[in-house]
Amino acid sequence: MIVMLYLAAVVVAGVFSALTGDVGVAWAVAVGSPWYGVPQGWAEGGFVLIALALVCPLRAWMLWQVLRGPVVRVRRPPPARGVAAVRLVLYLGVAVTLIPWGFIGGPYEDVPSMVVRVALVVLLTLILTGTPPGFRAAALALALGLVGVAGAALTTVLFPIVLSAGGEDAVSLWWMFAVPAVAYAAWQAMMLRGQRGDGPWSAATVRCGVLDLVAFLALLAVNGVTWHVRDTAFAFTALGWVLAALNVFGPVWWARTAHELADGRRPRVVPGRSRVLGGVVAVVLLAGLLGGEEGPRLPYQPPYDAGCPAWTKLSRGFGETRVEHRERAFLCLVRDAGGPMFPADRSDRALLASGRKLCAQPRWKRGDTWLRSDDRTINMRGLDDALVFLCPDAVLPSDEQVVKEDAAYVAASNAACRDPWPRVRARRQGTASYFTPEGGGYSLADDADPDNKDGVGRDYDGLLTAEETGVGVGTIRQMNICVTVKAFDRAPPLRLRGWQEVAEVGVTSRSGRLTLPTMRPGGQEGAGRALPNLAIKGPGHYRVRVHARADEKAVTMLPAEWHLIVVYPGRSKKEVVHRSRD
Repeated sequence: MIVMLYLAAVVVAGVFSALTGDVGVAWAVAVGSPWYGVPQGWAEGGFVLIALALVCPLRAWMLWQVLRGPVVRVRRPPPARGVAAVRLVLYLGVAVTLIPWGFIGGPYEDVPSMVVRVALVVLLTLILTGTPPGFRAAALALALGLVGVAGAALTTVLFPIVLSAGGEDAVSLWWMFAVPAVAYAAWQAMMLRGQRGDGPWSAATVRCGVLDLVAFLALLAVNGVTWHVRDTAFAFTALGWVLAALNVFGPVWWARTAHELADGRRPRVVPGRSRVLGGVVAVVLLAGLLGGEEGPRLPYQPPYDAGCPAWTKLSRGFGETRVEHRERAFLCLVRDAGGPMFPADRSDRALLASGRKLCAQPRWKRGDTWLRSDDRTINMRGLDDALVFLCPDAVLPSDEQVVKEDAAYVAASNAACRDPWPRVRARRQGTASYFTPEGGGYSLADDADPDNKDGVGRDYDGLLTAEETGVGVGTIRQMNICVTVKAFDRAPPLRLRGWQEVAEVGVTSRSGRLTLPTMRPGGQEGAGRALPNLAIKGPGHYRVRVHARADEKAVTMLPAEWHLIVVYPGRSKKEVVHRSRD
């Protein structure tokens, strides 16, 4: 029943992937792990789907072999305690293998795998009775000695040394992890030789173990090539993931071994003293394995990509990178920077999803997301340098796209601005986002007066700078702001609550206009929408009262400073500071 459900789910996922071109769905359902490859287009995606069509029947066969249980033809007495322990460890090994660790992440995969594997190495070696004791001792020393001690020493000592030297010695990194892997393969070969000469196990079980060993060595060889050779073909890279998906014969070998131990096939268990000694050795070497647990794991997903320096150090560009390696380039650039926006422990699949989410946003919103993350290890230019490998059209937009995104940014900035004094209606009023020049500040002036053709000067020491026919206004944060303007027939009540700075001064309008400039198409300074003329009595004298406050901790591209400008008729030229931050 479970096998049928698995096959049905694979068919549905395969149809979905064929229609959408996203092979990750079919891969996740069929193999039980995320797809870390980089298929681009129908041809390469079809390659993966065809490979899955070959892998899935094997995985269904694996499930059937594992779940069918032992075939006990005659009633037998309960197995000896040592045999029961071996069967338990074998079944635990199968369970650990079938858990979809790729979707869980963290150390949860390593610890149970190491515990089960070390126990399996010890117990399975000790129950072989058809081989000389010296053969068993050699197998145990080979596996636990090299896999445990050498593996822990290499990952805890040599790996930091290689990384501190620049992390580019791919040969050292490869052999650092290949030696323990080859040692484990040698142990497995010795176990298969021992099983072949031992009575309890069938030829079919031994063949499954041989196939598992062949697939493991093939995967080790393919990963060795992709580790050393830069810009390997997509088909060759995908072959490594297909071979990893063929991890079906190992669980079957373990399961059949456990089944046949319960099928009346009773090997002589090694005396208790040897089991105790083996257990002590296992615990000691398990500690060594766990000591190196923080290091990279091979051969399935090495965290260090020997090709990364091509992008992180040699600055290989988008045009120089093959299509199938662009996701790889993005991951290299992002992981080289690290930072809160992209946590170091996030999986490749999650990083690619985050990158594509940023790609779907306009440039200004990507910048806002970056600012809100409070990440300074990836500057905005560096982020674009990485994203260009995922979405070149979004990072290098056309002129039409730039105009469209600029308009969207202006609209979003205007929408973020609200009237800070909504209960009081004025004769004329309006609210908009104001895009300030470098250094901040803006001016309210008679734009029809020839004396203001060069603008109104500003004194950066205070909020207001009075001119005859205009007033210069400083900003607190030197960033884009929200401005609300209100024109009254007479002086409104003084409003200080909630404002950091409040000041007023007198100006003269000779033409009957007092306005804030509107940003022109393609411009970078001015109000995001047209604001009304505040000289409601025509030519004459007016008082201009400006209120200002800012959220000085906010980090965003949208306005985080608010100004309220109140204008009313008045002849006084006196400057009055009602509230100052000083």
